Amino acid sequence: MKPSAIPVKRPFPVDILEAIAAAVFDAALPCPSSPLDPLYLPNTANMPTSSPSAFPAPHWSEPVARKTLANMCLVSKDFYYAAKPWLWRRIEVNLPRNWLRLLDEICGEDEEHTPPQVIPTILMPVSTDGYPHLVVTSPPSSLSTPVPDNNVAMLSTKRVTQLANVITMPDKDMRKRTVPLDLLSPGVSRDPSPRRLRARSPGRWRFIRDVNRRIHAEPGLYVPTPVYSRPGRYVRHLDFNHFRTISMRHFVGDGTRFVTEARLERLLKEMPNLRVFGATELIESAVSANVLAELILRGLPYNGAPVRGRGAVRLKHEMEEADDEERRAEYKPLEALDFCGCASPIFATSLQQFVKETGLGLSYKPAQPKRLASGHFNGHAKEPSLIPVPLRTFPGLRRLCLDGVASVSPDILSAFVCSFPSLTHLDLASTCCTPTLLQALAATPTIRLHSLSLSRCSRLTSESITDFLIDGGAVTEGIRELSLYGDATAPCPLTRWDLGRIVTEAKCFIRGQLEYLDLSGSALDKSHLAGFSPQPSLRSLGLNFLGANISMHEGTEGRTEGLTLGDIRDFLFNKAPNVEIVTLVGSTPELTGTIHDGSPHASPAKLTASKGAISIALHSQLLLPLCVPACISSDSPNYSPPEPPTRLRVVELSAFTLSCLGTGAFGWKIVKSRGGRAWYVDSTAVWADGALRRGVQEGKGKEVRVCLERWACEGSPHGVGWHARKMEVLHGQGMFGREDGLYGAVSFAYAG
Repeated sequence: MKPSAIPVKRPFPVDILEAIAAAVFDAALPCPSSPLDPLYLPNTANMPTSSPSAFPAPHWSEPVARKTLANMCLVSKDFYYAAKPWLWRRIEVNLPRNWLRLLDEICGEDEEHTPPQVIPTILMPVSTDGYPHLVVTSPPSSLSTPVPDNNVAMLSTKRVTQLANVITMPDKDMRKRTVPLDLLSPGVSRDPSPRRLRARSPGRWRFIRDVNRRIHAEPGLYVPTPVYSRPGRYVRHLDFNHFRTISMRHFVGDGTRFVTEARLERLLKEMPNLRVFGATELIESAVSANVLAELILRGLPYNGAPVRGRGAVRLKHEMEEADDEERRAEYKPLEALDFCGCASPIFATSLQQFVKETGLGLSYKPAQPKRLASGHFNGHAKEPSLIPVPLRTFPGLRRLCLDGVASVSPDILSAFVCSFPSLTHLDLASTCCTPTLLQALAATPTIRLHSLSLSRCSRLTSESITDFLIDGGAVTEGIRELSLYGDATAPCPLTRWDLGRIVTEAKCFIRGQLEYLDLSGSALDKSHLAGFSPQPSLRSLGLNFLGANISMHEGTEGRTEGLTLGDIRDFLFNKAPNVEIVTLVGSTPELTGTIHDGSPHASPAKLTASKGAISIALHSQLLLPLCVPACISSDSPNYSPPEPPTRLRVVELSAFTLSCLGTGAFGWKIVKSRGGRAWYVDSTAVWADGALRRGVQEGKGKEVRVCLERWACEGSPHGVGWHARKMEVLHGQGMFGREDGLYGAVSFAYAG
């Protein structure tokens, strides 16, 4: 009897392993169609779905995907090489210790340990036996890692194809020069050593450049491509959203700053394929002018060093600048930048220095009159005689968030923002944005805005916003997410007349394409709601602090009675039935329990309703008519109950109003954020498999209801909330993006 053959394990093809790693990475990316809900955990056992679904989860969490890729690297060597690029593709720095490890892994050395005068060159002296030979000598003895003399190798060109750690090229001056061994051989072929000779990124880049130039100069010579083991070339996403330094100096370092300008600049030089970068207020002091140059001046065409005439001598700093420009020309340009919360004077000074050094600014040219449909020019239109035009542009960047960057002067802000002519997402909330900036954006023919936030911009005027939204043309006609949020301290500057014009004339309103709209702090009243076109795509609506700006822009004749719950109910029922989230903080007298007297100057409001009356008004006038289907009796066996008239399931309310609701009723629960915001949520309404289901008690979606009830009793974690106030630009989700960390606090926690 023959023994059974031992099965042989055959490795998977490389493309299959790479496809598996790519699928794991893609599972953690946000889906284009969001269910507007936080990521309910734990439900990672189910496969993510791309449809609007809260259960199963629309995507994995980032830590789950990262841990899965890390475990794949431990399976085998083939899995390691397939999963490593995807493991390093997205980096979120959270702790100082991890930041220092990241520097050592990607850069390889600290500033104080960088060996001086490491300039790699290549040589090929002529041999006496008729064959060209290569000489690779050790570095100078003055460096920290000496190499014995017997490491000098004499090789013929026929053996170059067999040894990947030797690169040969002819040199005209026939002089022997030194090449650091770390630039010639991959790191996996030798034992790692923290004190090994290494070169900085510009020096390493010059080495690769010389190799490529001489390869093209000698087409018959085979030169193996040098393999560099550092993972910086895999990184596409880098952000500091979760970075913390509180109480860390006792465990890491001696009290100095962890993220410094030199460290951050050196790290960015090692990432030629970086496409997304996010900073916070904890590292804003490290975002210097040089760091901004490394981020923004990427992917620009290199025209060569300027010629200064015969016999001109180029200075050292001029050569370094030329090398930096040539190196950045080979890098990929950034697609998204997030500077949320960078409001210190240090960051403002760095941005001002960058704008001046790179020649950014606005020039003015005469405006061309618009041609009418009849073919004649309109010479009587109210148009500016001069329009601002940027002096220099960077067409690669598409998404920009400057939320809270309030210390940058208006002229610097305008010059910086207008230098990006391909923007689709722009967040200027709480900045010194002026009408000049909006005028310059409207005059840029290549901008196609999809998401725009002008929240709490006190320098804007009602006329400038109106002209930008109505006369912006292709720049603003495609807007789907618009935030004009204002509150009692910084109201929306729109007057009643201009708000009426926007509602009835702006193309983004007329076409009914808006998905997110926030008119908080404006003078919105019943007449404006009546002028709205049907909004079938609207999913999130902000109506906080209505009437807060009437006393600022309107006189006595501009005062109205404001909106009531009945007006909002009729608008949602007739024109926006797909709205799922509405914010009503301090908007209607039924919820605040206060009324104003009829005097010309508004006197302090007086409490006129009890807490029980506020709860009854909310449920009877808004929630029950919009969220409960009509009762229709039928004896048919195939009878199915009708759907509710709207999809409303989340209402943001003030702390006083929520205190009148107790623990909730009819399945509605109070969910509070880690800050001052809170919501009244229908725990029985769940997006499951692409459909909104109400009255969920058991079966699919039960986990979501249990999770909401737990948050109502124990409190919610970071990043939980609805109707974000900060634009998510790193992944391009806009105002529907789900963020936690410092970005999530701005989106869902801050009440102002």
